[in-house]
Amino acid sequence: MKNNRLLYILLSVLFVWLLVLSIVVANKKNTEEINEISQYNVSGFSTDLSRIYDMNKSSIVTIEESGNISSGFIYSKKDDYVYIITSYHGVSDGGQISVHFNNGIKNKAILKAYDIYSDMAVLECEFDYDVKTVTLGNSSLIKTGEFVLAIGCKKDLEYDFSSQFALVSNRYREIENNIVYGGTNHRYYIGLIQLAGDFDNGYSGCPVFNMAGEVVGLVNMKDDDVVFALPINEIKILANKMIENQEYKRNDLGIKGYFIKDLENYEIASLDIPLNTLDGYYVENILNNSIAYNLGIQKGDIVISINNIQIIDSDNMLDIKYADLDAIEIIIIRNGEELTLRNDLNNND
Repeated sequence: MKNNRLLYILLSVLFVWLLVLSIVVANKKNTEEINEISQYNVSGFSTDLSRIYDMNKSSIVTIEESGNISSGFIYSKKDDYVYIITSYHGVSDGGQISVHFNNGIKNKAILKAYDIYSDMAVLECEFDYDVKTVTLGNSSLIKTGEFVLAIGCKKDLEYDFSSQFALVSNRYREIENNIVYGGTNHRYYIGLIQLAGDFDNGYSGCPVFNMAGEVVGLVNMKDDDVVFALPINEIKILANKMIENQEYKRNDLGIKGYFIKDLENYEIASLDIPLNTLDGYYVENILNNSIAYNLGIQKGDIVISINNIQIIDSDNMLDIKYADLDAIEIIIIRNGEELTLRNDLNNND
C-alpha cells in the first residue's frame, strides 16, 4: 500500500512537470514567432510602395515652360520662397515658367541658377503657405540592384504626379558628356546613377527615392533606353551654392576609372593592381587637354590622394571637383612606385 502511494505521488509530480514544460515550450515558440514577425516588419522588404508615395507626393511639382513639361521637387524653403530642383534642359528656353503643385495651385517661378554640366537648375517660387520639403538621402550608400521609386509627370499634365518603379542597374556609372558652351566644345566625365525603368520625357527632373523615402538622385539624362540620375550628394553641393548666390569652381580632372574598394579580387588581379592597395582610384581613360592629361597621368595609374584628400569613393572626388583650388597635387602609384604630380590650375583651361 505504501509503495502504491509513492508511485501515485511520483506519477503526479511527473504529470505536473510535463504540463509545466509543455507550457514553457509553447510560450517560447509563440515569443519566437512574434519576434520573427516583428523583425520582418522592421527590416523586411515590402512590395507596397504607397508609403513612399504618400510621404512625398506633396513635395513633387510639375513644370511648364515654352510648351515643355518636366518634373521637380521642393528642395528647401526660406521666408515666403520655395526652391525647386529640376533638370536645366526642361527650363532652358527662356520662357515663362509655371509650377504646378500637388494641391492644385499653379504659381510662376524664376530660373534662379543653373549648371549646364550637371544639367541641373534651381527655381525660385513665391509661396504664402507652408509646403513640405523632401528628405535628402546619401547617394554613396545606394547599391546596384536596389529598388527605387521615381515620382513625376509621365507625359503631359493629364499624367502628372505619376509613380515609376525602377531598379539601380549601376550605382555609379561614369559617362563622357560633350556640350558647347561659350563657343567652346567641352568634353568631360560625369558620375551618374544608371536606372532601369520606363521613363517618359516628362519624368525629366523628377526625384528618385530609396526605400526609406529619401531622395538619392534626379533624373536628368537619357540615352536610348538607358536612364541616368544625378546623385543627390552632388545636388546638395550645387543647390546650396546656387540658393545662396555663391560662385563655385569646377575642377574636372578628366579621368575615368574605378574605385578600388568597389572591385572584386579577380578584377583587381586582372588590372594588375597591387594586392596591398586597398583604396584609391584606378585610371582607365584620360581626356586630352584635361587637368589629368596636363599633369601627366597615364592609364593604369592609381590615384591615392589629391591635395591631401585620400581618394576612396565618389564623395572624395566631389570634394575636389568643387573645391576652390589654384594648384593641384596628386599622389599616384605607377608600376608599384609612388609618385607626386603637381600643376598650377591657373595655367589650364
